Parts: sequence; structure tokens; C-alpha cells
Amino acid sequence: MKKILLTTISFLVLSGTIAQSNLNLESWTGNAPDVWFTLNSITQIPATVSQETAAPNGGTYAAILETVDCPFCVFAQISDTLPGLMQQEFASTDIPSSMDFYYQYAPMGSDNGVAMIQYSHWDGTDRVIDGQAITQLPSASQWTAINIAPTDLTGMNPDTVTVFFASSIGGFFPDPSFPKAIKGSK
Repeated sequence: MKKILLTTISFLVLSGTIAQSNLNLESWTGNAPDVWFTLNSITQIPATVSQETAAPNGGTYAAILETVDCPFCVFAQISDTLPGLMQQEFASTDIPSSMDFYYQYAPMGSDNGVAMIQYSHWDGTDRVIDGQAITQLPSASQWTAINIAPTDLTGMNPDTVTVFFASSIGGFFPDPSFPKAIKGSK
């Protein structure tokens, strides 16, 4: 099976201080972690995020993101698979220097998971991306620590930080160089 297993996301470092820890994987309502957007809230599609309690790397819970069949997606003329995804946005005027987290990943075929941190501001008309880091997550059978550091694009201070994880990169970024999302990737 292809799935990505995220443990408590340990640190998001903003301007040299720890402003967020765990990003709230310890609080769940139903089958979704609180303060995270997941596709589980869309009732017409299968759940792509679930809770792991057996062996999280830290804390009580981890999140399992899994690429699943999506029989309803073909009606919207999109892929017949749907990656597991989690996204969280929070207000911050500090520029993130890095994001550290642990993950396990069991891809199917050539699929890759993805992690992203992005900071942005509203300029009165549009949301401007001020900096970001996107990394593909290779296969990892054991808990693996990773650090990603965003590249500043504008020199502007943000008003919002977005953190994003997906079990299949090809399901969200329409770049033909990315592998296609494959059912079972976790």
C-alpha cells in the first residue's frame, strides 16, 4: 500500500523561535486532525486521512495519508485516484526559517509524497507567495527526520503560513515530470 505516515510534526521554526510544535496532531474530531483541512470533510469521496496510534514517532497520534480510488472523480474529469492530503494555515508575521518533521512512506511504483511550507501576504488584491519550500518524500520504512527551509521570494513579511502534506505529488501538481498518483501509496 502506498501511504505516508506523519508523526507529530515536531517543529516549525519562525525567525529562530519555535512558534508551533506538533501542529495539533494530538487533537482529532472523528477521522480528521483538528485545525487541519483534509479531504475527509467532503462526504462524496473516500477518506484519505486516518489516525495512527500504534507506533507514532512522538506524541500520542500520527496521521496516515493514503492515495485511494476515487470513483466520483471521473465525473469531474480529474484523476481516478485521490491522494491523502492535509493542509493547515495559520497567521504569522514572522518568516519561517525551516520546518522539521518525521515521516514514513510506502509508495507504490514510482510515486512520491510531498511536503510544503509556504508563507504569503495579502496585498489588497491578491495573495502573494513570499517564500516556499517543496520537497518530494522518498520511500522510508522507518521514521525519518527531514528539514526543509523555504526560499524567500519577495523580501516581504507574511501574514499567513501554510503547511501541506500529500501522499502523492502527481495528484496535486500538474507537472508531467511528477509521477502519477498510484492507489495504495501511504
